[in-house]
Amino acid sequence: MANKISKKKKKEQDNIITAQVIGIGIGIAIGFLLLVLLIYVIGTNGTQEVQNIVNQM
Repeated sequence: MANKISKKKKKEQDNIITAQVIGIGIGIAIGFLLLVLLIYVIGTNGTQEVQNIVNQM
């Protein structure tokens, strides 16, 4: 009986660890996407600024 309880506890711990790993993975993925979006926005704004300067010349 005691063995059964400890097995169940271990399974719960494994589930918690799995959830944490998935959570971290999703967090990294979202962070990466935001970073890419930020770089893209900065890049497009940068080229727009360059075009404005070139047009003024």
